[in-house]
Amino acid sequence: MYKTDKINEPPDGQFPVPASLEAPYLALRCNPALIPFLPDDNDPINPSSNAILVDALVRTTKIKGAQPLGAIPPFQDAGLFVNVFLDGEHLTSGKVPLNSSAALPFNLSDLSPRTNPYDLTCTATLSSSSRSFKSIPAQLTYLPFPDASIGSFTKLDLRTGGLLAKRTNDSKPYEPIFPMGFYTAFGGYLDGNLSILEDLKDEGCDSPDVSHRLFDVDIDSGSTSSVRFGCPLISE
Repeated sequence: MYKTDKINEPPDGQFPVPASLEAPYLALRCNPALIPFLPDDNDPINPSSNAILVDALVRTTKIKGAQPLGAIPPFQDAGLFVNVFLDGEHLTSGKVPLNSSAALPFNLSDLSPRTNPYDLTCTATLSSSSRSFKSIPAQLTYLPFPDASIGSFTKLDLRTGGLLAKRTNDSKPYEPIFPMGFYTAFGGYLDGNLSILEDLKDEGCDSPDVSHRLFDVDIDSGSTSSVRFGCPLISE
């Protein structure tokens, strides 16, 4: 509703439009491939199966942490040599093309699991010059094994943007899931019809191999803890 003495103007969006830049800028981003890592991600057969994801974004709009790139002659190698640091200690390194991404492997056994995250930073040097760049601060989380009372564990895979889940302390691999389902309480709903859980399982949700409940339902105590159900990702 508009007042009669006011001009009817389109509201536009609520997000500001980034300012345009006259020259290209480089935004260096470094993130762990998984959030969080767990000790069972430490594969002794392939110790470098874990990785740091590096994005070398070249933009002509102003974004956080971007630094002037300058002109790059087309005949020169336009790549970056990137060094990755955790808490200031060197972790891994490798080449990353400009305006592209790369996964730099590292050995998880070089780290110790802990509840506090590691500070993750990257520095990069342009191969065609001596110019250097630094990433915005990030974190890497490497947690100890969860307590056996925790039914399942879910992590974010930044390589795909998907979620991975499995039962705690289970030797089976993680399975991708869709984070969708319904939320409910035990009291007043499930306590009167426990077959609902079996019906969902028969439809492929909350399968026997992977449980995605936020809390285990305590039937004896009549717990009213919330319950979440997820469905395994089905691929062709």
